[in-house]
Amino acid sequence: MYGNREVEEYAVIFFAPSGSKRSTPAGSGFPKRLRSTRRAGVTRSSARPTGPCCRENSATFLQVNTHLDHISEPARVEGNSLILRRTEETRKNHGDLPTIITGDFNCRPGTRPYRVFIEDGFVDTFLAAGNEEDEGAYTFHAFKGAQFTPEDTDKLTGRIDWVLVRDDAGR
Repeated sequence: MYGNREVEEYAVIFFAPSGSKRSTPAGSGFPKRLRSTRRAGVTRSSARPTGPCCRENSATFLQVNTHLDHISEPARVEGNSLILRRTEETRKNHGDLPTIITGDFNCRPGTRPYRVFIEDGFVDTFLAAGNEEDEGAYTFHAFKGAQFTPEDTDKLTGRIDWVLVRDDAGR
């Protein structure tokens, strides 16, 4: 549930159940949902930890998924700053966990909300995998796939959904 509405989308992590388990360390300080709301109550950003910690073959990591506000850049910046503060608290309390942040950020790479993470050491996996940021890099495609063009919608186009990672120990 989100507020009083059913959730319309889900973040999925595939893993081998034989060697994995979800765990929530006691005292992680990571609430079930983070929420940043503008005073006017018009915009909201939320994040939900997936776990928050997952253990995969003796490796523990933190994974957080978010869906940020589509109207206000300041709300997206504040939402990402909140996520960053909470992930830092969890990492500090649980041994510098590798961290994966995924979600619909409703803005393109290079914007202020994106830089909140990049300037803190997160890596954009799309770029790390050798892809280039160009006009053909879409994560929103109006369900048209490869036939999609920006003229097909009045919504923000480009790469607005990201997978970011940070692992200071290089695991």
